[in-house]
Amino acid sequence: MNEYMPQQPKELTQSKFAKSELKKNTGYDQLYSDEYLKFVTTEVLPFVRNKFQVSEEPKDNIIMGSSMGGLISLYAMMEYPNIFGNAGCLSTHWPVPYLGEAFIESLPETIPPAKNHRIYFDYGTETLDKDYEPYQLRVDSMFIEKGYTSVNYRSIKFEGHEHDENYWRQRVAPALVYLLN
Repeated sequence: MNEYMPQQPKELTQSKFAKSELKKNTGYDQLYSDEYLKFVTTEVLPFVRNKFQVSEEPKDNIIMGSSMGGLISLYAMMEYPNIFGNAGCLSTHWPVPYLGEAFIESLPETIPPAKNHRIYFDYGTETLDKDYEPYQLRVDSMFIEKGYTSVNYRSIKFEGHEHDENYWRQRVAPALVYLLN
């Protein structure tokens, strides 16, 4: 959790209260998502590019995850818009105690330009996912306000789907087809 929760807004995530809430709810008192993304962008990607023929164009780079992995994928695209042109966020876990709401509130200032980015969100209607719709609808409206359209933004509700790998496995292909077209 502490590697995947976005460190945004900075002034809030570094506060004593945030650290106290984080410790109370997760057992950790520090977030490491910035360090995680630095590792991905300065060590993992250069290693992969050195070993394989991989495009360095942001439009060709997708970062994707589910649950907290969806959060860090969105954050990666926002923090490194010149590296990641696409993000896939399956069952994004918005309701992180205290910090999740603050991250959503910070989105309008950090959403990358619509003309250069594409994003995919989805969520189910069962288990943890049943609580995601109000958050996702707010996020959808923020992206639309920033100029995203159906060409570069997709948000889908999957009826009956749970917060579970078996359901995410069914949704990976449609997400990738959208992001790769």
